Amino acid sequence: LSYQNAYKSKSTQQVMTLFLFLLISLPFALCNVIELTSENSHLVKSGEWFIRVYSPDCEWSQSISGPWADLGKWAEDKPYSIAEINLSSRNSLGTQMWVSKTPMLIHVKEGVYKVFKGIIHSNQFRSKFETWKSFLEENLSDSLEPLPWYQTPGSITMKLYSVLKDNSNLLPLLGIIFSIVIFLLKFVSVFSTVDDNKKLK
Repeated sequence: LSYQNAYKSKSTQQVMTLFLFLLISLPFALCNVIELTSENSHLVKSGEWFIRVYSPDCEWSQSISGPWADLGKWAEDKPYSIAEINLSSRNSLGTQMWVSKTPMLIHVKEGVYKVFKGIIHSNQFRSKFETWKSFLEENLSDSLEPLPWYQTPGSITMKLYSVLKDNSNLLPLLGIIFSIVIFLLKFVSVFSTVDDNKKLK
């Protein structure tokens, strides 16, 4: 009996040792992916960034966490910064973003925000990683339209949106008002573009 107790004790110690090792190693394994918050958001103003906007309780967000970490390791010695924004964090940069669904991938170069349109959900690990890798290496972001100024983090409208999110009691009503404002801004932007095209003709 004493032999069995000693064996169980040794097994428990080995499990605990392995757990502590993984716990200590985890931050180093994830260090290639930068967590963006309202405190370090100024970093995005320069350089080229590829950002994953996610929610911890979203199944689809979690499904791409592995390939995203791998992309971060690949970009370690390259001119790209791989980052992520946790929408559940109170000081997250996500409080200043209009996110309709997660996960959402955003490309930022010299402060210009563009929403990635390509493979996000897939059962093939390599297809996601290779698609994102090619997107960066081949400068495919050049074909994407920049986010309008009123949807860019740091803009007056997004700062207002952030304040509204902090006032949960007023959020339903103010959220509707804010949505209407965004719709009107989009309409004005489209109308202005059409008008400019007519003048060019």
